[in-house]
Parts: sequence; structure tokens; C-alpha cells
Amino acid sequence: MMTIPPLGLGTWPLTGPEATRAVLSGIEAGYRLIDTAAIYGNEDAVGAALAKCGLPRDELFVTTKLRGSDHLSGDIRGAVLGAPAVTAIAERLGHSPAQVVLAWHRVQGAVPIVRSADPARQIENLAALDVRLTAGDVDALTRLDRGESAARDVETEEHF
Repeated sequence: MMTIPPLGLGTWPLTGPEATRAVLSGIEAGYRLIDTAAIYGNEDAVGAALAKCGLPRDELFVTTKLRGSDHLSGDIRGAVLGAPAVTAIAERLGHSPAQVVLAWHRVQGAVPIVRSADPARQIENLAALDVRLTAGDVDALTRLDRGESAARDVETEEHF
């Protein structure tokens, strides 16, 4: 039985050939979880990439999302990347702040969905799977409190 991959590739706001290229480069980089949604208007382009990539369909996970109050947004990553705790851990470990935050999400049992059409950034994000946080790192990151203002309210902001 295959388990859900530990990190996914997001496809918002990509459409058409740009979305197809981004998904193909993500799959080539090693992503096996691709995230889309009907409201993105890119399901055809994502499907084209899945058909073209050459991997058996049972080796890929494709996720989608619900709308409005049925969906919780987790897109607050950018709000904490500059926090001193994050940047200090990133510097000490030789990884980017984004990789540290993605690694923290994994320790919490979450499956982050990252989005990038840039093949180099896709590889960088996937390298977050190699970040090894200490218990002290996890505690320091968990203590970061960005407050409710850091989260997006999907009732008023439908970004998907």
C-alpha cells in the first residue's frame, strides 16, 4: 500500500501550458502529490501533465479542495519566514527558512502543499524533507504565535 507523499506541489495560480510545465517539472524533481481545485481552472492542464509524465497513475496522488467554509486555508507560511527563531535555525542547519518551516509542518504531522512554477524552487522545497529539526528547534518554532491576523479567512478571501 502506498502512503501519501510527505510534501505536495500546489498549482495555484497556474493555468494552461504554464501549469502543465510546472507539474511536469515538479514530477521530474520528485513530487508525487499534486494539488489542484476546480476553481483554479487548471484541472485540464494538470491532467495533461499527469498523462504526459510517463509514471503509472497509481504512483501519483492528486488532491483537490472544497470551497468557502468547507475549506481551511493554511497559507500562512510567509508570515513566519522572517522570525528570528526561524532564521537562526535555518542558518545553523544550512537550510532556507522555508525549508525549516516545511520541516516543522512535517513534524506536526501535516502534509504541506507548496506552490511554485520554478523548477529550482520546486527542488528546494522538496529538499525540506532532508531537514532534521531537534526537539529544541520544534519547541522554538511551535512557540511562534502569529495570531489570527496571520491566517487568511476563507470566508472573505477565496484565494483558490
